[in-house]
Amino acid sequence: MPLQVRRVITGHDANGQAIVMIDEIAKNVFSGRPGANATNVWTTQEFPVNNDGTSDEGQRKAGTTLENGTIFRIIEFAPGLAARNHRTDSIDYIVVIKGEINMELDVKDAPVVELKVLRSPGTEEFTSIKFFKGRGFGAGREYRLGEIPNIIPPGGTGTTPQGGGQQDRISLVSMETSNSSLHPDVRPRAPETAPVFIGNDETLKLRVFIDKSVVEVFVNGKQALGVRVYPSRDDSIGVSLLSKGQDTELKSAVAWQMRGIY
Repeated sequence: MPLQVRRVITGHDANGQAIVMIDEIAKNVFSGRPGANATNVWTTQEFPVNNDGTSDEGQRKAGTTLENGTIFRIIEFAPGLAARNHRTDSIDYIVVIKGEINMELDVKDAPVVELKVLRSPGTEEFTSIKFFKGRGFGAGREYRLGEIPNIIPPGGTGTTPQGGGQQDRISLVSMETSNSSLHPDVRPRAPETAPVFIGNDETLKLRVFIDKSVVEVFVNGKQALGVRVYPSRDDSIGVSLLSKGQDTELKSAVAWQMRGIY
């Protein structure tokens, strides 16, 4: 099924009364590459913006960005679409309406990287996914008596080098839902936390599935966590990424919308 987006544009009539100028299923659907369909809901080409006139600015031809302008664009990514890296002079705000997020990050020396999903515009609600690099115990422990399991692959030293390095230390992934809902009947839960080994030559790969009431994260194909969440706001659909302490390089980010099974 092709991308279908209802576009409602308001304006004013000759008497200054507010009216609906456009109410349609967007016709300007285009594809920049196979598997990625998009439509521009609206665009601007100057600042301050001139809202006079009756032109349909959603029909303006635009590339990835518009100089001195803005683009309100909705994109549908097909499952399995490869990531595309690009660098622009724009500030991009990404909202995942429904589906899956794939991210690849070079954590470098950042001790904590936090991904917030189902985030409201003012951060009143969000579900937090945190990666703590090298914050677990050294390897070689057994999962008995509360010890960390031995998940270092063959060839690892199982020890932390002298001098406080991070080689062969377990990292931790955590999901926190204490801010996931403003509903008074939703009670906070303790974070879900699990160990994961990320080698020094590996980037962090997060695969996140979101279905409004369920959030699941898969880390480098080695560890998985899932939580139930109950957002109370309809606008809790945003995503943000924060690196704490040091810089992290976002190498790629891809979001897909998942179709229903019914």
